[in-house]
Amino acid sequence: MLLGSTSSDVTGQLTLSTVPSGCLSSISSLPLRQLALLLVSSVASPPSKLAHGLDSQGLYAYQPIFYSAQCSKATTTINSQAEATALGNACSKYKGSIVIGTQTDTPFNFPGIEEITGDLTLLNNALITGFSVNELTTVGGTLTLQNLTLLTSFTATVLTSVDKLHLQSLPALGSLTIGPPGITKANEVIVSDTFLEALSGIDVRDVKQMDINNNRRLKDFTTALRTVSGTLKISANNKLMAVTMNSLQWIQNMEIANVTTFEATALNVVNESAHFDFNYFEKFVAPNLTHTEEGDISFVGNSELQNITLTSLSAIGGGFTIANNTALKVVTGFPKLKTITGALKMKGNFTE
Repeated sequence: MLLGSTSSDVTGQLTLSTVPSGCLSSISSLPLRQLALLLVSSVASPPSKLAHGLDSQGLYAYQPIFYSAQCSKATTTINSQAEATALGNACSKYKGSIVIGTQTDTPFNFPGIEEITGDLTLLNNALITGFSVNELTTVGGTLTLQNLTLLTSFTATVLTSVDKLHLQSLPALGSLTIGPPGITKANEVIVSDTFLEALSGIDVRDVKQMDINNNRRLKDFTTALRTVSGTLKISANNKLMAVTMNSLQWIQNMEIANVTTFEATALNVVNESAHFDFNYFEKFVAPNLTHTEEGDISFVGNSELQNITLTSLSAIGGGFTIANNTALKVVTGFPKLKTITGALKMKGNFTE
């Protein structure tokens, strides 16, 4: 319907909150029969897109563009730019999943679609060099870019929400253009084997799983992440990798390896385990970490580590391991630690 944005695709009810300025008076002047027909037609067949304007008499005119089977299918495969443009022109919301074919045009732009309820998948394409989805705000399933050997750019200027984000085996992808504000809602984020130097636009607040690995140019990950209800893994990125997550308050599990600096000043509770193994940092400080509920804490094989300071740590629900940190001579940074439920393992040339 031509009244602006509506919620009719979900409920069949019209919303006038976003009617273009100056049109309400024109709507109110519609004959009751015409307005009734307008309402009934919108409820019976919800429009997928809206067009609007004034007719020859200066009244607000409308042209419903109705949902078709084209906008609702379990999976649709797009094999050309023309097909993508046609689908975007027909549907602002796609109910189902969309797969981009392996022989699509390059660079590839997906206009028009603002929401996909299922997955958006671009996989095993050896031709595509650029991929843009600049009207897409939401992916209800998994957004996958994987095994794209020539892809150098991904642009999603208004994308804020996905269920899962998978960026994997993208050896030419050197940068992301997402947002602002970027992706702030996701349950799972995997970034693996890319050419990225930074994770610009991935700024999730609460996540279940996050795995950042084997990105050889990635030197910085600064995030406003607050909670991790599953596991956070960071490993095998650039040797100079700096991780800053000073908004992180609690986490289920974490495995941090091969980083040069790690900051989590607000971290308070680890529900299970925290492993800091084979890193390059000289010091580790988590001033507000009070305890682990069930799991272990370990510092193993950190060759440059000289100081561990956990001034608020009072209890570890599992074991505590400090081993093979060749530069670590003094272990006195746990003044409040009283309880270790599991085993205490310490190996090194300690002086105190």
